[in-house]
Amino acid sequence: MPPTGAPRNPNVQESQGAHRDAVSAAQNLLVLLGSLQAGPRLISPLLPEIRRSVEVTPDALVSLLQASHLLHEGPAQQLCLAQQRFAAELAEALRSAEAQPLDARPRLALQATFARLVPCLDAARELAELLALVSEPGVELDLSELLDATFAPSSRSGLRLAPLQLSLIAPPRGVAHIQISPRGAPRLLRLLLGYTRGSPEHPWYLAQASLQAPPEAPTSCLFSEQPSPQADTILASVPLLIPPTLPVLTLFCSLTRLRLTANDSSPRVSLAFPALLPLPCSRSRPSPAAAADPPLQPQPTLPCSRSRPS
Repeated sequence: MPPTGAPRNPNVQESQGAHRDAVSAAQNLLVLLGSLQAGPRLISPLLPEIRRSVEVTPDALVSLLQASHLLHEGPAQQLCLAQQRFAAELAEALRSAEAQPLDARPRLALQATFARLVPCLDAARELAELLALVSEPGVELDLSELLDATFAPSSRSGLRLAPLQLSLIAPPRGVAHIQISPRGAPRLLRLLLGYTRGSPEHPWYLAQASLQAPPEAPTSCLFSEQPSPQADTILASVPLLIPPTLPVLTLFCSLTRLRLTANDSSPRVSLAFPALLPLPCSRSRPSPAAAADPPLQPQPTLPCSRSRPS
């Protein structure tokens, strides 16, 4: 595991920039392909440059994972292979479009390929950037405030699938404190929503966060398929899941002392954080001595609770 507190690596920033630029260019082209105002004279000259930017994304991802000291991990290698497939198919579609006039049929074919694969390219970028935050020093956060910030309207943007209704139950402010990467935590929570999908006939979900007793137990954030009349209903968006998503999330959690329980067939997800005192009945922030002694240890994930914590 890379050392915590390491300074920002310029190789990481350069790789992230190349990946983001390629995704942004591909997204812009997808918009142009669907626009009646954008003709072949506007679109065709853009294709070679966009193809070149897409072709470098696998190397950018490898560089990012190397700089993060994670390229040897199995989930990271799965992510690299998936990204290679996405980039290769996009580049081939662009190459084919470059070789012929961009009339209706090839244009529609290119648009269909981009509509299918550009979200996958973006999902791979999101996972890679999450892994790059493994070495980010954790800070103490209030779990309720973290959930509010993660699912605030300003955070629900980008290429996503259909929105869902999310019932959110959180502990009182100031009760549940966790220590986690401040940039990694929102990404992780949003990605976990992808595993709470159910059937269109049952679009309600419960996100429950509770401070469990005894105080040594982990604070847990639970996503399950059951609604709760006590919860506040907010809008959230389901992220796109690509095959390496769950292994990558599991790797991130294991390296940041979180316990993730999820699988591809169940709509229930449990995320357990190392506990930080205070006691469940206390609303005060723990003292530095209490937070540092005893040392934090990962704890088993607690079973889901379907009622508001007392």
